[in-house]
Amino acid sequence: MAPIVGLPASAMPRLTSRTRLSETTEAIRTLVLDGLVPTGSRLKDQELAEALGVSRATVREAVRQLVHEGILIHEPYRGLRVAGLDDQEVLDLSEVRAALETLAGQRVTRNGSSDSFARLDEAVDAIAGLISSEEPGPINEAHIAFHRLVQQLSANRFLEQAWDVIDKQTRLVLRIDRETQPDVGRLVVDHRALVDLFRRGDPGEVEEAIKSHVLRQAENVIRIRSGRAGSSATNDGHRASGQPEDNGT
Repeated sequence: MAPIVGLPASAMPRLTSRTRLSETTEAIRTLVLDGLVPTGSRLKDQELAEALGVSRATVREAVRQLVHEGILIHEPYRGLRVAGLDDQEVLDLSEVRAALETLAGQRVTRNGSSDSFARLDEAVDAIAGLISSEEPGPINEAHIAFHRLVQQLSANRFLEQAWDVIDKQTRLVLRIDRETQPDVGRLVVDHRALVDLFRRGDPGEVEEAIKSHVLRQAENVIRIRSGRAGSSATNDGHRASGQPEDNGT
């Protein structure tokens, strides 16, 4: 198996012919969304084809779908690069996420069962089990899995459908968050605190915490990657009075 963008050959699965196009699309999507290929990296269809063991025509068809999804960007005369989100897009997405996650979290708070809370605990435990890991893929997948689970436990199919619309872009921003703030321990602390709030059963408290949690994560991503360390610590318009500092979602 040919190497690609510095990845070990084991990171690239061999594909079956029966579902070659769909598997090619999913394989490339996973490489990008799980952070195995950093934001802004250049990709070549020939390298992808050789690494995945498929034709360049299959890769090109898969790439067209991923460009449509906003995961890859095709630049004339320059080729493909891994998509990111600019600062305004990060903020815009965080506002939508905060709205959806607040609604879902409040429903979990009002209607959650002991089984629901146990499943959330298990999702946080899955993140905690990766504290010593240096593999970004499993960490990012465990992170997004927690947020998906909150939507599922809301038992509102329209919320789940709305989440599906932003799922891939959310994985992008969580990947960027992981690139800028690699400490997995903070994810465990933050998400454990959210589950505790769900158990306490105060929808207003949940709303305040989720909005602060999600919006500050976006601000921290912007601050860190732009090199303005500490600039948002004293001008955090989204931080609720009395709430402790939160380093991300």
